[in-house]
Amino acid sequence: INLERGGRELPVAVKHYQSGSGAGRATVLCRTPDGKGAVWQISIDSLTVGDTTFAVPTAAKIVGSFGTESVNGVVQTTNDIAFPNRKGWFSLGARPNYYGLLRTAENSSNIRPYWRSLIGSQISGICAYFYDAKIFISVPQSTSGNDRMIIYDTERSNWACDWSIGAKQFLEYTDTDNKTHFLYIPTSGTRLIELSENTLNDLGTAFNQTYISPLIPVSKTKTDILNLREVIVELGRPRGVVKFQILGIGKDSTFATLATKTITSFGATTGVGSDLAGDFFATSTNDNSSGGADAWAVYFTATPSVFTQATVKAAIRKRAKVYAIQFKVYSTTADTDFTILSLQAKGRLLPRRLPSQWVN
Repeated sequence: INLERGGRELPVAVKHYQSGSGAGRATVLCRTPDGKGAVWQISIDSLTVGDTTFAVPTAAKIVGSFGTESVNGVVQTTNDIAFPNRKGWFSLGARPNYYGLLRTAENSSNIRPYWRSLIGSQISGICAYFYDAKIFISVPQSTSGNDRMIIYDTERSNWACDWSIGAKQFLEYTDTDNKTHFLYIPTSGTRLIELSENTLNDLGTAFNQTYISPLIPVSKTKTDILNLREVIVELGRPRGVVKFQILGIGKDSTFATLATKTITSFGATTGVGSDLAGDFFATSTNDNSSGGADAWAVYFTATPSVFTQATVKAAIRKRAKVYAIQFKVYSTTADTDFTILSLQAKGRLLPRRLPSQWVN
């Protein structure tokens, strides 16, 4: 079927989707030279002439829609179809207050400068995959093709930019134990790579992990200053080596690192297992090498169990006067994992007059 005879819209990807009223439709995403594109939907109507019934395809264009030029970048989420083009990352679906209509909406408004920095000539090579309520997207920041990966969380409408890895294509694989693995084909090399939140290192190389809080003022009054005494972090089920750092703007109005603490030794041991002790006899000798009846030593076959503590608190004692404070929790060591449960700074708030250097 010709969507638009003599038009400039070229079909790129076809997905089975729905019309605004919920009827199944073949949905065609097209590209145009200006990068905007368009969306068409094809319905199959029946015409009867005499005793013969014909199936006649009919194409209708969704007015004001955006399309795509990347066949591997189109994904189906729980309710919508999502896709990239040169102008951003868009989704097609029903919208509140527009009953019976499908509309395209841009989801990348928060990262629009980042998206516009992508190489326009390589947009057609973008690949994406919907997994765990997130859309994994490999994008090009160089003329060689996909070399970065970004993630859009559909539940929180949040973007994570970016990972310094690129993918040609994403896929899922279910093994003989019915375990599903989320994989991607890298842009170079001969391996399939698995992405998993349970993986703690990359072939022994550490994943750099960093959380940096906003720069938090100590008071609504700009002249107040905090006489800092100590800072506390609470971690959930940590393992490996975690570093805790406190930064701030001091009374001389300079931003500096105030203190750093390395947190380790999260493991704990608990008693011996439930295995029964071996037979023993009380005699005057403690030599049991022969295994004879005079052996009195007690034998346990179980070893202590090692587990990770549910919560770990660590503190830094630091005397400093600050106008604003910032927390940083990070790790550059392999086999490290942690969840930040809480952060706290303790001290005494000191009201101050307007410093003279602020006026001059």
